[in-house]
Amino acid sequence: MIILQLKLPKDFGKKGEVDHLIKFRLGQALDSLNQLIEEKHSSSFDFIFIDADKANYQNYYELCLELLNPNGIIIFDNVLWREL
Repeated sequence: MIILQLKLPKDFGKKGEVDHLIKFRLGQALDSLNQLIEEKHSSSFDFIFIDADKANYQNYYELCLELLNPNGIIIFDNVLWREL
């Protein structure tokens, strides 16, 4: 899961006792995805949700395929409608 910019309380993961599984990243999405691949996180994500600039959806898809485990799911937001 990639979180680039999000306003959450600092104890967000502690309530569900999953704080050791959450790592926040701040930066450009393509750079962050490439960093995850360089850090050998291939096939380690079960679920990826993408809500970003539509022009790069193909790039996000290709990079996320490398990060997604074989039984994982990728969800894209707003793929059926153009922005109004």
